[in-house]
Amino acid sequence: VTVTITDPNNKVTENYTGAKFDFDLIGTYKIEYFVNGTSLGTTQFRTAAKDGEGNLSELASFDVTSGLFAGKNITLADFTVMADAQLTFTSATVTIYNGETVLATETADANWSYTLQAKGELTFKVATDSFTVITTATVLPGVFPAAAIENGSVSINGQGSAIGLNSDLLTFTLTPAEGYRLKSLMVNGQDVTAEVEDGEYELVPESMENNITYTVSFEAIPKFTVTYKDGETTVGTVSDVLEGTLFKDVTAPTAPTRVGYTFAGWSVDADSAITADVTATAQFEAITYTITYNLDGGTNSTENKATYTIEDAFTLANPTKEGYKFLGWSNESGASVTAVALGTTGNLTFTAHWEADEPVNPGTQTQAPVTEAPVTQAPTTEAPATQAPTTEAPATQAPTTEAPATTAPATTAPAQPGKKKGCKSFVETLPIFAFLLVPAAIVVIKKKREE
Repeated sequence: VTVTITDPNNKVTENYTGAKFDFDLIGTYKIEYFVNGTSLGTTQFRTAAKDGEGNLSELASFDVTSGLFAGKNITLADFTVMADAQLTFTSATVTIYNGETVLATETADANWSYTLQAKGELTFKVATDSFTVITTATVLPGVFPAAAIENGSVSINGQGSAIGLNSDLLTFTLTPAEGYRLKSLMVNGQDVTAEVEDGEYELVPESMENNITYTVSFEAIPKFTVTYKDGETTVGTVSDVLEGTLFKDVTAPTAPTRVGYTFAGWSVDADSAITADVTATAQFEAITYTITYNLDGGTNSTENKATYTIEDAFTLANPTKEGYKFLGWSNESGASVTAVALGTTGNLTFTAHWEADEPVNPGTQTQAPVTEAPVTQAPTTEAPATQAPTTEAPATQAPTTEAPATTAPATTAPAQPGKKKGCKSFVETLPIFAFLLVPAAIVVIKKKREE
């Protein structure tokens, strides 16, 4: 407690903390008491006194804290405050009454603050070692919590959790501590939790003459575990994920890799909220690779794929090239290949290999019918033996033995229209008969000469 003393001549001694103060003037002194800088009001003290003979005594000297007011109560002027007013006291025992009800008692060895939260007249008794200061505060209506606020905070109209009722619109901002959420909000005994939007509740007071009390409760948010898997292998686990957290906001492990595939995300919808333990499985998409065919002027088969994935397996079809025979395919390293095996990866290049067809001999092609004639005409070769005795004109037929050489060009006759395939004309068979008759004629001539 400190005092400010104003003498009869209005000389001010501020923040006096000494034990004794000498009053050197006769008259009225004003004494104002402060508790930690807060004024509790003023009182007056007169130095005039009479001795037994009625004469004024000499000026008094007294102890401010124990002499003058020892064992007495000092009543200071009343004051009026809003319900959010806060008084701070130091080095005194403070008792606060609402009528006869004790609202608070504190021995303040250090700073102690009390926030006014009740409408009506509050009496403060600030007791020192030797005297008690009494003052009465008239508290206007206010808005304040009916119970202590835990695991969060509340501000009303951007101020504290308790304010004077001086606005026709009250906005409660409810801020839960980390890991907590709003459970309920009661205002004047009515549950208004459903009316809270984005952490705020608005209230229009029905009366500016009555206190408004509220009770707010915050609860711990349930926590869950998110497990990440690649197939049957667990690749990561995140614990203590708060309920309502979006899956995309959970810190996922490094995406797994797989040969021939690209990572396509997790099996859980990224925008879904976590409401229970979750298992997310890695998703993959097969990479599409290209196939290049070097055909060297050939034409590829429509069965040969232009692209493939690691999941494909197929045999390479043969291309074609006019005048050439296909020998096979080779890969980039020159090795022979016939198919793309399951599990193959990477872009591929296949080269076609060819061999030119052998040139066709025209002469061989035109004599082809003649070489087959002896087989088809074999049954007729016995005719000369049966006819030999009747052929008496070998001389006239002899010249025909040279027919094969002169009639060879006639072998193109098979191309004549109207003939059946495989049948020969008389002219075509004449050289054959001539060839068979010549030996018979020679035999006849020899026999004639012998006779």
